[in-house]
Amino acid sequence: MKPLNYYEGRQQTYLKHFFLEREAELIKVYARRMKEVGHFDFVTWTRVMKPLADRSYFYLVYGTRHGKGLREFRGVERRFVEDRRRFG
Repeated sequence: MKPLNYYEGRQQTYLKHFFLEREAELIKVYARRMKEVGHFDFVTWTRVMKPLADRSYFYLVYGTRHGKGLREFRGVERRFVEDRRRFG
């Protein structure tokens, strides 16, 4: 027989996965509507994690009409992720 905390851990993993999928779908809908209403050629987003917690804090959604804007956003995002890894 498996210990009770084994099942609690599996349930928490399932719920976390469920909410992350739901969160991702909401962001996709928001980004699609932003692209349509704002007449953007490119819309992308990045997830910002809550400090000291294993959950989303907010999403930064970015729209642009030029590929250069998209490259700039991705460059800033990359540097942000690198800094987070370095400084915790």
